[in-house]
Amino acid sequence: MATSAAYDLAYFDNRSSIVALEPNKKARHASQKKSKLQSFVNGLAKALLGFIILAIILSFIVVRVKLTEMNSTLNSLNDELGILQSENVRLNSELANIASEDKIEEYAHKNGLQEVEFNQIEYFTVDGGDKIEKSDANDGLLGYLGIHIGGDS
Repeated sequence: MATSAAYDLAYFDNRSSIVALEPNKKARHASQKKSKLQSFVNGLAKALLGFIILAIILSFIVVRVKLTEMNSTLNSLNDELGILQSENVRLNSELANIASEDKIEEYAHKNGLQEVEFNQIEYFTVDGGDKIEKSDANDGLLGYLGIHIGGDS
């Protein structure tokens, strides 16, 4: 039985007979609710991200302002340090000028002081070397307490 037959495939195509069903109200409502929730979460995430970016930018601005203020303070303090160091040098040179030997001699002569002359110096000697004198043991606190140190009792 060898027959050749042509088949019409249109009879076997069931696509035209398939009808798309509409989702029921509960599924559609759940889908809409999920969509609204997702859009709210996306909006909230975008707002939070914007807030974080704004906070970072503001913190950079604040740090730059503080850095500028600190640099300004540092520069003014360095200027003041230079002024004070030059004042220190001036005062030290003035002190050295006031305390010089010439100025001291001038001040002494002005106030009636004179240099020592050779005949004003006298030397004296002590004969007998080192001597220790002992006071009476009955004197003072030790004598009052009756304590004798060395010597005859």
